[in-house]
Amino acid sequence: MGRLAAILGGCLLTVCAGAAGAEDGWGWPLELPRRLSSSFGEDRGGRYHMGIDLRTGGATGKRVLAAGDGHVSRVRCSAWGYGRALYLRLDSGHTVIYGHLSEFGGEIAERVRAEQHARRRYDVDLTFPPDQFPVRKGQEVAKSGDTGSGPAHLHFEVRDAANRAVNPAALGYTWDDATPPRPAKLLVCPAGPDSRVNGAPAPAVFPLEKDASGRYACPPVRVAGPVGIGVEYADLEPDGPRMGAHRVRLTMDAAELYTVQYDALSYTHYRHNMVTYHPYLDGLGRFLLLWRWPDNLSGCLPAAPRDGWVDAGDAPREVLVALEDFMGNRAEAAVFLLPGEPGGAPEPTAAANGAKGRVSVRCLGAWLCLEARFPAAEAEPPVLESSGADGPRCTPFVRTAPGVFHLGWAPAADGSHALRVTHPRLDPFDLAPHRVSRGAAQTIALAGGGRLVLPRGASFGAALVWPGGGASLEPPDTPLAEPARLALSLPAGVSDPRRAGIVRITESGRQWVGGKASGGVLEASVDALGAFAVDEDTATPRLRDWAPEDGAVARDGRPRIVATVSDTGSGVAGWSLHCGDRWLLSAYDADDGRVVWERDEDLPPGAQTLTLRVEDGAGNRAEFTRNLVVGGK
Repeated sequence: MGRLAAILGGCLLTVCAGAAGAEDGWGWPLELPRRLSSSFGEDRGGRYHMGIDLRTGGATGKRVLAAGDGHVSRVRCSAWGYGRALYLRLDSGHTVIYGHLSEFGGEIAERVRAEQHARRRYDVDLTFPPDQFPVRKGQEVAKSGDTGSGPAHLHFEVRDAANRAVNPAALGYTWDDATPPRPAKLLVCPAGPDSRVNGAPAPAVFPLEKDASGRYACPPVRVAGPVGIGVEYADLEPDGPRMGAHRVRLTMDAAELYTVQYDALSYTHYRHNMVTYHPYLDGLGRFLLLWRWPDNLSGCLPAAPRDGWVDAGDAPREVLVALEDFMGNRAEAAVFLLPGEPGGAPEPTAAANGAKGRVSVRCLGAWLCLEARFPAAEAEPPVLESSGADGPRCTPFVRTAPGVFHLGWAPAADGSHALRVTHPRLDPFDLAPHRVSRGAAQTIALAGGGRLVLPRGASFGAALVWPGGGASLEPPDTPLAEPARLALSLPAGVSDPRRAGIVRITESGRQWVGGKASGGVLEASVDALGAFAVDEDTATPRLRDWAPEDGAVARDGRPRIVATVSDTGSGVAGWSLHCGDRWLLSAYDADDGRVVWERDEDLPPGAQTLTLRVEDGAGNRAEFTRNLVVGGK
């Protein structure tokens, strides 16, 4: 036992039940109150959260304890992602990952430091044999921190022998949580262009309010044909953090139709969270789908009859959504589905529109919902003229209100299509959607000679994609199971192709994607669609602040050295810090742009020159120097 303590610089702990007691043989990883800031499987946009985040009270340096007997199998240091991370292989066959650490314990820290100095780089990824760093349950293995992304907390993740992330609550872990989920909105979405929700082939969203029984409910919804149900909810802690549910069940007349349950998640299908939530409705809400999107193979979706699609049939049906969090707190939302179409909107005998109407389109995956909206009642329905891979068609819109018309359109064949909406009181509306389906690589041409190459496995089921103006691809929220390749011509004004990169243009600015130039074309991998351009980054990284000041006198050999750098183009990609010819071990915090010396050795006494070199993603380098006197009085 003495050898184990020496290895990790700690001692075996007698763990108090209130902080780190065992559940079914597992140990709690912190000597702190059991409070979370994020839960397992939580929605992170294009990915799942594969562990739980434990609060550390906003502080770093808290003792991190081994969850069970085993050995340290791997450690990583990175300025991004999990930051400093430790992988503990347990005798049970599970692997536990601790992320965002401030430091490792004992001999592990020394081994990592030696490798960093030998390689002259902060980023390392090291693996160890089982007999090198054995540990016992409850033993300190590291200190909590804020490295990588996010504020101070501990990311705690458990993987099984198949490398699937596992819900810690399923292993017996418990934590403080007395707040039930709160459903806020209900989504009712047509399964295809022939289904109707309140008379329209369009998704509809309904606010939920708690009724006298304690359930959340909305007014009845009239449906025709199969529809899907989604729910937007929040499981908010009283002081703010947002959690996710453990289980969400959909039932109709007490018969279970579909369940989403977060107990095990595979990294193979890490990106399938994009279609566990509706990918195209962010303007309306963030809806967990209670039906299976095509090709969604997430482990949180058990097999279900009809993949969760609801058909109300010929009688009113009560649909119930039951939400339960990881500590058993529950909430329910209910809606009655009424069969059939509502009464038709009255048809005006003459147009009352002096101004023109407008057409909008919403992609719903394999089909489009088109809406024509006029300022006032309109007698004549618009017409959709389509041509291309399916051949020519001419289809009138359906009136859903005196001045509103809808139409659902779904192509049958892959390839390019041309759509035009015609009406005397509408501005011309044209669209050129390209239907792509899983299983065949396809190329979409862009203006100016650009192209998007979608690999065979890029789409979830069938998807509709179309070029926008310039180098843009719509819809920007199209989910991609695999990254696509985007190629754009280099503009004539680019002086050095090596410093050119593709950027994605968003509301918050231009995001550097990068790429490689060859033969006048810049090509990059993209994991989302949208508006793109080619930028040349010729600006070097900038120094915003550096302590100590130039010419400062340090009383000892380990002064605090912190520099803050920034790069508004391609972003900081690498850095190094030297004292004279000596490489200094320093960490970069990507959240605030700080380069911090680790102070792991004494600097040479006397007058010294500190040199900081920073490189951005386009290869631009900057060098900054400071003079320092070490050991002065």
